[in-house]
Amino acid sequence: MAVFVLGPTVGGVDDIHLIPQDAPSDIGQRPTMLDSEGVRLSDVMRRIAQRRPRDLVAVIDECQAASGARCDFDAAVGNSGASLIGGERAARRTASPAPLAGRASLRDPMLTAMAQEGETFLQSFETLKRGLAGSDLEPRASGALTTSFAFIPQGFFGGLRSDCNKIDPNAEPVSLRGVNLEPAIKACEAGTATYPFARPFQDRLQAGREQRAYQRAIASCDDPTSTASYTTAYPAGRFRSLVETFALECGRTRDRQDEARRQQEDEARRRQEDARRRQEEMDRQWAEARRQREADEQRQAEEARRQRELQQRTTVGSASGWTLNYSTDLLDISRLANDQYDPQKQTYTTIWHSRQHGEQVVMYVQVSPNERCGSAQQFIAEQIRPRRNQISRAQEVTSSPVRTGYVLEGRGTAISPGTFDDRSFYDFATIRRDDRSTIVNVGGRFPAEFSDMYRAELIRMMNSMQLPGRDIFNNRCG
Repeated sequence: MAVFVLGPTVGGVDDIHLIPQDAPSDIGQRPTMLDSEGVRLSDVMRRIAQRRPRDLVAVIDECQAASGARCDFDAAVGNSGASLIGGERAARRTASPAPLAGRASLRDPMLTAMAQEGETFLQSFETLKRGLAGSDLEPRASGALTTSFAFIPQGFFGGLRSDCNKIDPNAEPVSLRGVNLEPAIKACEAGTATYPFARPFQDRLQAGREQRAYQRAIASCDDPTSTASYTTAYPAGRFRSLVETFALECGRTRDRQDEARRQQEDEARRRQEDARRRQEEMDRQWAEARRQREADEQRQAEEARRQRELQQRTTVGSASGWTLNYSTDLLDISRLANDQYDPQKQTYTTIWHSRQHGEQVVMYVQVSPNERCGSAQQFIAEQIRPRRNQISRAQEVTSSPVRTGYVLEGRGTAISPGTFDDRSFYDFATIRRDDRSTIVNVGGRFPAEFSDMYRAELIRMMNSMQLPGRDIFNNRCG
């Protein structure tokens, strides 16, 4: 078990005390308060030792001796059998006039010591001493340090289940042919990122990268760049002589090639390239003609559809006073909501569904009392917006001298609390300027992939809509 003491500690007459943050700032000058304000480290170590850990070690970041006292590491260990190392602030270690390097903490050199695989606690202290040399933080230790405890046991990284350990730094060149090193190299990169001080992972990463560079260097005589890259990156690499031999043999092979045959091959390649280009040009022209024909047919079909829709429109009205026309080829009024009046809510509702896509498409007109006498924007914000997800347009409409309105458009309508589908929506609310008593809500929900068609139809319906000169609910708002 390892204990790290990172907060302030003060050395007393016969122990080292752990000091809480709310202790008096001058407690180091008042040693008589140490027992009342702090906790004796020896008590902590004794209690932990009672749990019988196999090894018990502790690291103190910095100990400051109280007035007339000292940092007694042996006293702090007591009879717990623990090993204790740490740092003590020193004004100057020698009579030399050279200044000491100021260190805020022994954290960095201690991390370096802890990261050495297989290094015992005693050896970690020697590493810490070298790391603190020439600084104002003096390394301290108890009289005996264990040699059976190591922060990272020997062979720890080699025993991890990582593809990085599949890289053999001493692999024979012949065994590397055809081996995919990428997964192992990525594992080593991840390992060094997770364990930046793990030398075994670093060594395997370096070896794997060199082996991969060797594979690329001898992969083909047609890639001299990879061959040269290896000798540049690894001037003293394990495979340098093999790569140089490979490059020399490639050069000899090229030199042995017959000039006439090269010319014949070049001519054949040119003929093949010309034939390929001609074929590609023919294919391109054919594909362009086909795309143009399909585009023309699509435009004609779309125009025909629009003409049919224009010819197949009928006008409907509501007892609340409005009229509009819609495409009977595209939409069908719901039998359950054909100017349906709800006496409890005092609403008139008409709903259309798609003849092709059924109830996936909903168009509606609803006329109701404006209970809160608010604006169209307020109605949208309170009644519509909470049931919508992504907003692409939210805009006030003030073009009419008689009415004001508000548009909300986007994607995602509520199917249950907190759950939204992926349909597009368009909602429009309007009220009269001189009497806010009636709110008219026109909108639609439809699959996003057909939004162009149904949104256009909804706009046509709204443009054809005629509202009464006097709303059915009136004189309710002051």
